[in-house]
Amino acid sequence: HGGLVLVSLVLALVGWTTTSYVLYFAWPLRTTQPICAYTFIVVHAVLQLLLVVSYVRACCTHPGRPPPGLALRGDDDSKTWCETCALHKPPRCHHCQVCNECITRYDHHCIFINNCVGSENHKYFLLFLLYTPASAAFICATGWPALPWVSDRATDGWAWNYFAMYFLTGLLTLHVLLFAAAHC
Repeated sequence: HGGLVLVSLVLALVGWTTTSYVLYFAWPLRTTQPICAYTFIVVHAVLQLLLVVSYVRACCTHPGRPPPGLALRGDDDSKTWCETCALHKPPRCHHCQVCNECITRYDHHCIFINNCVGSENHKYFLLFLLYTPASAAFICATGWPALPWVSDRATDGWAWNYFAMYFLTGLLTLHVLLFAAAHC
């Protein structure tokens, strides 16, 4: 599945940014500013844990299906009946062509979670959209003072890793914020 590849890619990106931030920024900082270093590591770990938990819950929670044997009041028109699933659909319930089932409070099918966003996983999806820019903004805000120090050591391989992590984190923050703004 192409969706599983994107899920793996998102989890790998989270792992890479965590490793880069801790190993190349926060951990070396402990020799000169240990309280800052350990505070940064703990806050970053909490944000990343919340991000991963909400992401996995959005991926693994079924988006919601209409209850079986639902009888709607009024006349049964074609808008309330799904031919594919052979059931009555409540309001805001739509048939997803990718998942091939009806989803209650259907929002969209998201390829990044390889799942639909519906009534049961909408909260986790929105939490993921909240924690992603929060975590990325924390990385950018706390890592900003280290950029001149890292640029002096630009010949080291880890410095390029830090620059790449910093650039991709900022880019990711921008895209997720734009997506979240369109979603709210």
